[in-house]
Amino acid sequence: KAEVKNLRTDGKTQTLYAVWAKQNYTVAFDANGGKGKMSAQKMTFGKAANLAKNAFTRKGWLFLGWAKTPTGAVAYKNAASVKNLRTDGKTTTLYAVWEKAQTVKFDANGGTCVVAEKDFKVGKAYGSLPEPTRKWYTFLGWFTAADGGDWVAATDLAETTASRTLFAHWESIPVRVG
Repeated sequence: KAEVKNLRTDGKTQTLYAVWAKQNYTVAFDANGGKGKMSAQKMTFGKAANLAKNAFTRKGWLFLGWAKTPTGAVAYKNAASVKNLRTDGKTTTLYAVWEKAQTVKFDANGGTCVVAEKDFKVGKAYGSLPEPTRKWYTFLGWFTAADGGDWVAATDLAETTASRTLFAHWESIPVRVG
């Protein structure tokens, strides 16, 4: 608000024109029980932009997306395109939404496995399971025990939030001498 006087001395009407600038605002990210750091993100009102990709972690939990409150439901997926989250130029905070997962540890049982453990969504198929290697052996699959046990397929469901260990089983490749 500004006070103005004597814009014109000839008695005629003076027209004033508004000068508009795009309103910038900031989006902050809260780990909401997770660990790690994410920088706040500058946004421009009226312009769509993708949220920064989640960089937080939480052992034994899966990241589902962002909520508007600490206990809210997912409002935005990871790296979602958003527009006009604020109109006042201030900061809005988005909170990570987590779901308890089943943590599976992979014991290569004499071999080498690049993936030591992985979190899986309860009630869903494991999907892709790592493939270990061992010189002079063929990988037979993942099992529930180091010797014996049940075979676990990628299509099997993660049924509980209790962690478990899967063991690689191997068959030696016959070596021909002579």
